[in-house]
Amino acid sequence: MRQNDSYQTRVAVSQGKRKSSTSKRVDTTTSTSKATQTVYRKKKPVGKMVLFGAMSIAAYLFLFSNETLVTQTFTLG
Repeated sequence: MRQNDSYQTRVAVSQGKRKSSTSKRVDTTTSTSKATQTVYRKKKPVGKMVLFGAMSIAAYLFLFSNETLVTQTFTLG
């Protein structure tokens, strides 16, 4: 694999060199600060759970109420 491939990710750290007008010192700190975020909690899929539960119950009720049809269909041979 070549070094100059376009799909490689590179991490860059910008170094700030700034001179203040009142003093002669140079600030050489690296700026890798992280932004603070509020805690994000995923929304629980309760609606989907209820929907799929109701569909499962309906399918089982249909299956057990038509027991003879299912038995005749699957024992044809």
